[in-house]
Amino acid sequence: MKIMSSIKHQSLVLLVSLTLGLTALYLGLAVLTGFVVEDVILSKLLQKHTQFAEQQYKITGQLPDLDLGFIQLYDSPSAMPHELYESIKHSSGDQEIFTPDKTHYHFKTLDLGKEHKGYLVAEVSDLLVVSQNPSIFMIYLAGLALALLLAIYLAKQFSKQIVNPIILLTQVIKSGQIGKQCSDLPTFKHELDYLSRTFQKAFNDLEQALEREKNFTTDVGHELRTPLTILKNHTALIEQRGYKQSDLTEMKNVALHMENTVSVLLALARSESIEKQSCNLKIVLEQAILNLCKDETNELEVTLDVDPQFALIANPALLNLLVNNLIANAMQHAQSHQLTVRQKGHSLVFENSINELPPEDIIVSGVKSQNSLGIGQGLYLVTRIIESFGWRYELNQNTETFSFSIYF
Repeated sequence: MKIMSSIKHQSLVLLVSLTLGLTALYLGLAVLTGFVVEDVILSKLLQKHTQFAEQQYKITGQLPDLDLGFIQLYDSPSAMPHELYESIKHSSGDQEIFTPDKTHYHFKTLDLGKEHKGYLVAEVSDLLVVSQNPSIFMIYLAGLALALLLAIYLAKQFSKQIVNPIILLTQVIKSGQIGKQCSDLPTFKHELDYLSRTFQKAFNDLEQALEREKNFTTDVGHELRTPLTILKNHTALIEQRGYKQSDLTEMKNVALHMENTVSVLLALARSESIEKQSCNLKIVLEQAILNLCKDETNELEVTLDVDPQFALIANPALLNLLVNNLIANAMQHAQSHQLTVRQKGHSLVFENSINELPPEDIIVSGVKSQNSLGIGQGLYLVTRIIESFGWRYELNQNTETFSFSIYF
């Protein structure tokens, strides 16, 4: 049924059913208690008059006259009405007697001595308050109806307090915005808050994993373009002029470079600890410049002002990627094909003149200048490598100069 399709409706039905069941149970107990109390009062009343009649009989030899008109005393069975005696004879002990005309009797056996028995008989039809007054049951039924209405109202309120946090949590999760702009799951009290925080952490971890996977795919596409171009050029040369030993050496170096690049990018994407060692910064810069300038189409004049003894603790492959991307960025965008790289204490500055002002968010993935032939990934990769090393960076740009500073 549709009404049972949500946890809110289910909790409401359960709470109302529980209240209705408890109310019906206590109603039944109340009615049963009424009958029991009625019987106990009558029994005690008759027991008291039975004891009085037995005492008077022992003293006077006669049964006393009682002021209560509904109680009759008989010193022998023969003194009783025949129908009444027949009903008593077929009963056992102190019993109640119901006649066909709906007259209700209670009787007690009198011990008159020497195995002589008498009887106290009370016609209690008018004293049966519970049985003779159905209006009492109407009061109980009215109480049941009132309790049911109150139960439904309270159940709705309790259901809101109990279920609404779960519904809110479900709606936020269904919206598919966890980890995005409208982000975080709501906070609650007690165990629900722990559940919400656990979900939040799981969604954040998933979002970060998806972001790392996306970055890895883009990084690989960005970094492997140049090695793949070199491989294609060598295969074209081999087809034209034949095979040389230097071709094999160059192709092995390119393959090794690609393998190392994929390995470090994969480690960066998985947020794994990357092996670090002491790296001479000037040697790394010089090697990167030589590799990038092998291609005659890459024209760049680089001015290096770096301490020959300055060393960094870093992963060599990631440091090479960082430097290569910054130098390649200058090769493509420097107006006069000149790049200045200078060290200032524990900082390194890459500076070049530019033809056009880059976008303000140039370090964001996919953002690039209008005339750029790249995919807008280089500077974004640079910033992530810097952050993985625990360094800081600063970007300064105007209409004439582009400056990228790294603080170790």
